[in-house]
Amino acid sequence: MENGSVPSVLSYALNQIQSVSVQSFQIQSSTGAGSVNPNGSIRFNLPQTGLMDFHTSKVYFSCTLTGAGARLPAYIDNLFSGIRVTAGGMTLIQNNNLHGVISTLEYESGQYECDPLTGHKDVLDKTDAVGQSIAADDAIESYGAGAGLYSRLFAVHLGALKTMCPRLVDLSLLPSIQVELIVSPASVIPAVKKTIQRGQASSIVVANGSTPSFTIDRPVLNANCYAMLSSAYSNGVRQRIADNGSITMKYKQDLAFTQNWTGSNRFSVASNSIDKITALWRLKDYQVGGLGLVPVNGRCAGLATADGGTNGTTGGGELAKTGQRHYQAPCNVFQIPLSAPTPDDPTGTRADGLTATGEFMSYGEEQAASLDFNFSINSARYPQYDMGVGECLNMSLHANNVKKLPNCESLGEFMGNKFHVAIPLCLPENSYDKPTVSGLSTLGSNSFFEVKSVGAGNDATNFESIVLVQTSSLLRIGAGKQLEVVL
Repeated sequence: MENGSVPSVLSYALNQIQSVSVQSFQIQSSTGAGSVNPNGSIRFNLPQTGLMDFHTSKVYFSCTLTGAGARLPAYIDNLFSGIRVTAGGMTLIQNNNLHGVISTLEYESGQYECDPLTGHKDVLDKTDAVGQSIAADDAIESYGAGAGLYSRLFAVHLGALKTMCPRLVDLSLLPSIQVELIVSPASVIPAVKKTIQRGQASSIVVANGSTPSFTIDRPVLNANCYAMLSSAYSNGVRQRIADNGSITMKYKQDLAFTQNWTGSNRFSVASNSIDKITALWRLKDYQVGGLGLVPVNGRCAGLATADGGTNGTTGGGELAKTGQRHYQAPCNVFQIPLSAPTPDDPTGTRADGLTATGEFMSYGEEQAASLDFNFSINSARYPQYDMGVGECLNMSLHANNVKKLPNCESLGEFMGNKFHVAIPLCLPENSYDKPTVSGLSTLGSNSFFEVKSVGAGNDATNFESIVLVQTSSLLRIGAGKQLEVVL
């Protein structure tokens, strides 16, 4: 056997580290422990000693909703628009105002798994997260009383800090770190008048008419930390700094480019390592608060059998109203920018199957023209072919290093609710691999990127385009807590 190694199933090798101490600390917000309104901010100052686990440390809170019919969106991360991290006044992680969008994409594309309990994984129609009925007209899903008053029910991760390598970071090597969470605007909150199923003039997909809002209540950061009584590790790290001048930590962060979609989105990025580019589209009419919910295509039964909506494989029955009822908040909907089926206008002409009997987003019979996509880097096409829906899906799975989307049951659902296309620009990584920087470097060059549509089916009026550029950032730490950030 090469180098004397044996397969792990036969190995008796053992790592043993003595005198390890494990503890968790609850850090209060420096901006106050009460309630924070939309567009406000919450700041936490991290301890300056210990080995902190950025992968499992989270911010815990409860929330209170106001406005008749208010509902939380799927994924509680959408209540925050950004997470900014600084160390000694130097910015380590920038705020891009799209934290909720990025988290939703990470969960829907299989890169990370949302906790179904503290992460509020789904939009709820009849019963809230702690068992209280919200089926009545104008009922509000709120957690300002009962269990939500006495406990912190929800939790969010620390954004890009959850990707930090190594996982345990010696805080004594760094200047004082501050984590700032920026609360989303109230427009992320939908509001419904009734909770009956789609297919008639007044239902759960119709706006209530109220002006919903929310507050983040009693936020704290629970930091999971370790310590070693022996000084061997800390002395070894400091000796490495003395020998090499610095040590390097790697983490991922996303740069965002947003504009009205007419058929292309062109941008320029200078980075040490561009790992992946992802494009997605949202209806502009969906980016206001107080709207009704949006059915998940193929997994939302209607009032009549003619509405279709679910198959037997997803719980559908032979009778009207039977089958699964999955919804999204409008801020969660990523949709292919096709001109037909006609995009939904929540304040005007509604899409089929919402306020009247019919099929919702029937791409099988209503799509009237082709729509493919392509990326280019300095005018060089990537990939070398135009990508239709199937190629977009498989290229995205390739870019995200996953085998399938974890919560998507049909191509219609992918096109109507969770559409995105990503291209990889780095080597794939496996769990527990040594951190690797292998993405496209554009430092010192004038590089331009473009995502564009190909075909006559593009809707150049109703959509906004969001392009996320994921980079591997490097944090170099020198003697005397000197820092250098390489984006």
